[in-house]
Amino acid sequence: SYTAAVDGIVAMQTASSELADSVLGPYDRTAFLPSTAVSLNDLATALKEVVHADSHSLLGDIVYEQDQFLSDVIASFPTNIDSSRAIKLGAPPTPHIHTILRQYCHDFPNAIHPQIKLINTSTTLTSSPSSQPNYVNDPNLIMGLITGAGSGIGRATAIRLAKGKWGGPTGKGFGSPTTTKTTYALVLVGRRLEPLQQTQKLCMETTETENDTNITLRTMVLSVDVTNEDAVHTLFETIKSTFGRLDLLFNNAGTNISPSP
Repeated sequence: SYTAAVDGIVAMQTASSELADSVLGPYDRTAFLPSTAVSLNDLATALKEVVHADSHSLLGDIVYEQDQFLSDVIASFPTNIDSSRAIKLGAPPTPHIHTILRQYCHDFPNAIHPQIKLINTSTTLTSSPSSQPNYVNDPNLIMGLITGAGSGIGRATAIRLAKGKWGGPTGKGFGSPTTTKTTYALVLVGRRLEPLQQTQKLCMETTETENDTNITLRTMVLSVDVTNEDAVHTLFETIKSTFGRLDLLFNNAGTNISPSP
């Protein structure tokens, strides 16, 4: 995935010197981005799994005219790459092939047949809606939604919010921090689940590091295409039914529009 590659490069370039030194050591400073091998058969199978059955006839065939030189070059690549260093530096793991295909269709709509329809998975919970806990009646709940939370500014904002001491009647939670417990809920939204789950883990670790027994953190990860009006409606309905409120919206994701005169 080109976006996973870019996210990985940015993560490694912006990692603190302390983290880089602890992961890479003083001599061998190499780190390999996560990758996976995908055959043409894998690609053809995955396409039929993400494209609606009514559109299968529009897919055509995937063909490859063998270029011996290119084949020899690719054959020389290692099939197993240790990317653990890059992941420790913040690079996202290799996305599932379904995610890669959906992302391509979203980013390059002009390259896709206009009548091709993808199977609708615009909103995906980390667990089923029926198994999600309900916090509507929590009197000391402070709830925030961060879009684009899988990397960059969105991830950094989520990590900061996970420290608590914001919102509520005082702007720093509920009442005296030594006597009143506050439940912070963060909904982390983006297109790809893998980096969102990484952000979720970092948020939980941040709250644990703060070691404040009066702060409880709850998180929900949602894969949502914010350019899809129905998906956004479902997102807010999920927030309403689960939390009953929204105190903070950090709208960090969107889409470009054509320039106007």
